Amino acid sequence: MALGGERAFRQEYEAEFIGSGNTVFDSDIIMYYKDTFKQDPVSKSGPDGNVWIWEQPNYTKTYLLCADVARGDGSDYSTFQIIEANSCTQVAEYKGKLETEDFGHLIVEMATKYNDALVIVENAQQGWAVLQVIINRNYKNLFYMSDDPLVIEETRHMTNKWTHYDRKKVPGFTTSVKTRPLIISKLDEYLRGKAVMIRSNRLLDEMMTFIWNNGKPEAQENSNDDLIMALAIGLWIRDTSLKLYQQNMDLTKHAVDGIIRQGVDPDIKQLPKGMPYDPYSIPVGPGRGNPYQGGGTEDLRWLFK
Repeated sequence: MALGGERAFRQEYEAEFIGSGNTVFDSDIIMYYKDTFKQDPVSKSGPDGNVWIWEQPNYTKTYLLCADVARGDGSDYSTFQIIEANSCTQVAEYKGKLETEDFGHLIVEMATKYNDALVIVENAQQGWAVLQVIINRNYKNLFYMSDDPLVIEETRHMTNKWTHYDRKKVPGFTTSVKTRPLIISKLDEYLRGKAVMIRSNRLLDEMMTFIWNNGKPEAQENSNDDLIMALAIGLWIRDTSLKLYQQNMDLTKHAVDGIIRQGVDPDIKQLPKGMPYDPYSIPVGPGRGNPYQGGGTEDLRWLFK
């Protein structure tokens, strides 16, 4: 697009919403995304044809499926975003008006397809009905958070088993007056740093009409922000729960490595013939790992579960 044409486009397009308030996200950044990353989906699927797919699942990667559920009054949409967790690349998206039960089944179907993606559902109002469908389907990778919405549990976000411990946790993500500014700020941070790849034109269009209204970030009248909220929740979880979870895993592995290094008998120059090397088995017993001297090993992988 020529510079004059782009300016004319902005003047005409932005005139539709600037009078309603200040936009939350920088319009220049949104235009950059439209010019650089926006793509038509390579396929459309789902019961209503509203699942847009840009990348099929790569079974070496980890995905998040983040969902925002319609209130049920017909004025908004149920949506989800699927992002590849490492690169923050948008690979699939849904925006439609399925019934809650059908939406729950669609989430399970798509999350299973994308390597059992971590499913994060906004749990207000109709969100509980969708969560119940997912729990009834016994989907194994559902996000739970603490009763305190600002405390993210870093090691127990992947469970739907209602043990005594889990009863202290709430399925899904709670958007509240406390968490809403945080997740919107996180999305803005990603956009300014160009750290997330957004391909969906319908998501970018929502951003163009997402404004400050009496100090509250929301969609302007006759517009929607459902795709925005789904993405914002996912990026917030990625930078809190998942980051802390990975740090915990790294620290645990580092500690195990230290135990292994300190626990090896210096008199054992090599493993007995036929014993494969396993970095997460620690020598125990009088023979310190040598079965010919009455020793054995203990598998430490339980520390990572």
